[in-house]
Amino acid sequence: MVERKIHIIDKHGLHAVPVTKIVYEASKYSSNLTLHHAEREVDLQSVLGILSLGIQSQTDVLIRAEGKDEEEAIENLSYLLMNDGIGMPTSN
Repeated sequence: MVERKIHIIDKHGLHAVPVTKIVYEASKYSSNLTLHHAEREVDLQSVLGILSLGIQSQTDVLIRAEGKDEEEAIENLSYLLMNDGIGMPTSN
């Protein structure tokens, strides 16, 4: 299992456009990919699941991957979030 904490910096939080990109990227991997926020966990391949969390700007989320391509999945999802200005890694 691999996980990475991301600080959401997009001024609109996680809204439909970035969530669609995240789900598209997550669908490329066989690992079980989840997003954790406020003691809730959702599948990273579910647009409605992610949107239901209501993640706002300046919020920390945790991305977790478990499976044969977990490292690649975490690296590429993290890159997507940072490259698109959605989030940045946290030190905690």
